[in-house]
Amino acid sequence: SPFSLYERSLATYEKGDVFDQKKAEGFIYIWGLPLSSSARKRGKRP
Repeated sequence: SPFSLYERSLATYEKGDVFDQKKAEGFIYIWGLPLSSSARKRGKRP
């Protein structure tokens, strides 16, 4: 579609891709915070 926002360089893990894979670590940490907090409140290790 001429209106698509899809960018192959962002969606692939090839040499020369655009997305900095190191940023995924922070994303995973932030999205995991609710699970970690819940586990701590229940007295379990996250």
